[in-house]
Amino acid sequence: MYADDLILISHIVSGLKALINICSNFGVSYDTVFNPNKTVSMYISNSVYCSPIHSLHMGGSPIAWVNRLKYLDIYFVNKKSLCVDVSEVKQKFYASCNSVFCRSKYACEIVKVTLIRCLPLLTYYIGSSHLTAKAIRQFGVCWNDAFHKVFNYIRMESVKLLQYFFLV
Repeated sequence: MYADDLILISHIVSGLKALINICSNFGVSYDTVFNPNKTVSMYISNSVYCSPIHSLHMGGSPIAWVNRLKYLDIYFVNKKSLCVDVSEVKQKFYASCNSVFCRSKYACEIVKVTLIRCLPLLTYYIGSSHLTAKAIRQFGVCWNDAFHKVFNYIRMESVKLLQYFFLV
């Protein structure tokens, strides 16, 4: 559970139904409303054959089955295994960096790096799931791109030493 986001995980549909009932009963007891229109279910399997998915309901409303769901701005995608799509996170990071660069055009590099370090967009998501090596590399590219922009380096130039000295 994170703030107002909740994930229920079960290896069988009957277990998921029981968890949904527990949440519904909790909501009734503590005057908490769970919105079935914002609630989805996802079936994850590495097998080619998927058995028919049973219907799930919350408060009499059906819960949709999806192949892609969003949690903490990260999309989880069912492709015979659970995949993580970080493209939206990367897009938000680049947009935030561009905003910093536009507003600090005449600031020195130290100020720009300090402002970029305050953007929690990349590090915020690392704890939300088990990110693949590919996703971590994509976040690394974003971070490198930000340093390239601050110091006017071309993409082929290494910024590792700059990152080391600024982040120590």
